[in-house]
This record gives sequence, structure tokens and C-alpha cells, in this order.
Amino acid sequence: RLMSVLCPGGFESVLLLTRQGMAIHYATEEVSVIGRTAAGVKGMTLAADDAVAFAFPHNSEGEVIGGLPQGIIDLDYAIDYAYTLEEISGLPFVLMGYSWGALSVGNVLNYHPEVKAVATLAGCNQTLDLIEYHGRQKVGAAVKLLMPFARLHEFFRYGKYAFSTAMKGFANSDCTVLVLHGAKDDTVPMEYGYDLYMKKYGDDPRFTFVKYENYDHGLPHNAYHLLNTDVMEAVVEFFDNSLA
Repeated sequence: RLMSVLCPGGFESVLLLTRQGMAIHYATEEVSVIGRTAAGVKGMTLAADDAVAFAFPHNSEGEVIGGLPQGIIDLDYAIDYAYTLEEISGLPFVLMGYSWGALSVGNVLNYHPEVKAVATLAGCNQTLDLIEYHGRQKVGAAVKLLMPFARLHEFFRYGKYAFSTAMKGFANSDCTVLVLHGAKDDTVPMEYGYDLYMKKYGDDPRFTFVKYENYDHGLPHNAYHLLNTDVMEAVVEFFDNSLA
């Protein structure tokens, strides 16, 4: 079943991940160009009981090209696909996301309010906030003049997903929410996520807030790229309690 289509312009390679943990990474130039009447090009060979669960493009710098709302779209489609799998039928969904992934897990609640629990690590409320914040670092206050064009661009490219927010997602769902953020984060500052959520939901028993005073944006891992066990233990405990 065709879930989504992404044109290959602007990126140099593709990574495919399967349900059973297999992966393949190759340059787009290795993919043959075929006509409209052809059956397509096989991205990877799968075992009989396996399936591609996620695919995304990126360039030689390791940057994903799809844009921030693409993560919300992909997660929405991935959950839709998961519902077709008999082996997990009836099981509750819990989602954890870091940075771009945290943006996605909060926003996808607009389309999947049935999700049982969400853990958002160093995330923000909406994509346009980050566009404005990082634009301000480059061009200063003039970014305000550019934002109407950014909004229009995002709308034409991503439709409804461009303007969804985690705040609306939280209001749309009864799920429990864990919000973790580093106080020294200057990539996704707390004012664009943690602080907003705390102001609205600080007294809501569905929400748990944890602020790490000495952590920056690299919340889940330390300088040696090892997992911060205190952060991950907090996530595991939260999910255990949510599913109890």
C-alpha cells in the first residue's frame, strides 16, 4: 500500500529502516530512472514477514531535507501503518521523541489522540517557532518581515501539518505527557516548548515536567555520545507508570 511519496530533488542519499531492524543506505544516483509505465525500483529486498517502517532522505552533511513538518507527516503515516499489523493489534501506543522527534510526537496527537503516553525531550511546540528563532540568529529582527512568506511556503509544502502544534495536540488527547528539557539548550530554547507547556499544564496531573539545569540540547547523551542514564531511566519509569 502506497503511504507517501517524496520527490528526490535536493538530497543525495536515502536511508530505509525495516520493522525487524534492518537498514540500507545508498546514493540517489544509484537509483535507475524509469518511465511512467514501469513498476518502480525496489528500494531493498525484504524477508517474507518484514516491511519498511521508515524512510528518509538526507544530504552529504547528514541533514534531512524534508523539513520539520515532514517528521509529523511520517509519524502520522507510520502509526496508520502500525494499525494494519495483526501482531500488535490492540496494544497501546507510547511515543518518545528527541528534538525534531519531540516536535513530531507532540504534534501527531492532533491526528492520533488515542496514543497512551508521550515523552518529549528537548522539543518545541511548532515548526514556525524554530524557523523564527534561528532566523533571528542570522538576520536579527528583520526575520519578522520574512515570517509571512515562511508561513505561506510551509502551508503550500505541508498543508495542515505546517500549522499543527503540540499544544493543540495535548488538548486533543487524554494521554499522559513527560516533558524533559535542558536549561542550557540554545538549539531549542525552553521558551518554545517546556515553558509554554508548563504555563498551560503545570498543574495538570497528566503532565510530568523535568528540567535539567546542567544539560544543553544534547539531553539524551553526554559528550562521549553515551546515554545519560538518568534521563532514560526517567522515560522508562514514566512509560511503566502510564501503562500500569
